[in-house]
Amino acid sequence: VHAHDGLFLLDGYHAAASRPIDVAELGCDLYVGGLLKEASGSSGNTFLYVRDGLELTPRLTGWFGDAAPFEFRPEPEPHPDVRRRFLGGTTAVAPMYHAVEGVRILLDLGLDAVRDHSRALTDRAITHADTLDIPLRSPRRLEERSAMVLLEVPKAERLTAYLKQRAVYTDSRRDEVVRMAPFVWNTLEEIDRTFDAIETAMSTGKYRSVSVEAAGPVT
Repeated sequence: VHAHDGLFLLDGYHAAASRPIDVAELGCDLYVGGLLKEASGSSGNTFLYVRDGLELTPRLTGWFGDAAPFEFRPEPEPHPDVRRRFLGGTTAVAPMYHAVEGVRILLDLGLDAVRDHSRALTDRAITHADTLDIPLRSPRRLEERSAMVLLEVPKAERLTAYLKQRAVYTDSRRDEVVRMAPFVWNTLEEIDRTFDAIETAMSTGKYRSVSVEAAGPVT
């Protein structure tokens, strides 16, 4: 990318709290991340890293991106701090505050330990999926894998509802994929129990008759 005078923007939303991230080593000019899932934040929780020395002015910016927002000028002037230029309006404080305790827990554990535990959980899930001949829609290689495993199953919404009745919480996409995201709060035994339930559901076909609630917001 850089050899062709391009900028490297990495969307690492699901990696930000699940493993150590070195943006300098990755060669990122910009990195988009968030703390909604793994850090237990709430919707609207996201951040943008901008490499030091990068001179950029976004075409669309907000009130806080103005050099003098309280002057209310008809022609705003870009803020001298490049990173400030990407701000919108008033910062959504609540989603950030919700993630504070999650971040503290993850840092206390250490992101290396968090990554290793996540990999152990997803390894176990993939092994179970292979045993049941369930195709994956997510990467197998550790280097490419996030903290999520996507299972390709028919009537995925009904399987998700079936699992929810058994206190196993997943979600589905397009009625084709069941998405599970085991993390530091989960154990290998819980992965085993989840796939025991999936095996029963698929071998008996009972999940196909489970009613599906109206879809809620997707995150």
